[in-house]
Amino acid sequence: MRDIATIMRHIATVMKDIATVMRYIATIMRHIATVMRDIATVMRDNYRYHNETYRHHNETHRHHNKIHRHHNEIHRHHNEIHRHHNETHCDLNETHSHHNEMRLLNVIQAKYLTFNRQTERKQLGRMVEIPLIYSSPLKTAGFDHLSLNGVS
Repeated sequence: MRDIATIMRHIATVMKDIATVMRYIATIMRHIATVMRDIATVMRDNYRYHNETYRHHNETHRHHNKIHRHHNEIHRHHNEIHRHHNETHCDLNETHSHHNEMRLLNVIQAKYLTFNRQTERKQLGRMVEIPLIYSSPLKTAGFDHLSLNGVS
C-alpha cells in the first residue's frame, strides 16, 4: 500500500511539473504573438516605400511566416503536453481505483476473519468444521476469482 502511495505522490509531482512547463509555453506564445503584431505593424508601414522597402517587406513576410510556423509548432507541443497531462490523470485515477479496491479487499478480509473467529468461539472449542451461513463475502462483493485462507 505504501508503494502505491509513493507512486501516486510521484505522479502528482510530475503533473505539477507538466503544469509549470505549460505555463512557460503559454508565456512564450504570448511573447510570440506580440512580436507577430509588431511585425505586422512594420509591414503596414513598409508599404509606403519603393523596391528596397518591398524587398525588406518580403523578407519580413518570410520571417513572419517562419514565426507563424514556430508558433504553430509550439501550439502542437503544448497540445501534446496537454494530452500527456490528461493521460497521467487517467493513470492516476486508475491507480486510485486499484488502491480503493485493495482497501475494500482488506476491509472484507478483516470482517470475514472476525466473523470466523467469533463463530469459532461459539463452537466452544469443539473440533468441528465451521459451516458458512452465507456465501463468501468475496463472491458477494463480486470477487469470485479470489479466495481468503483457501475459502472461496
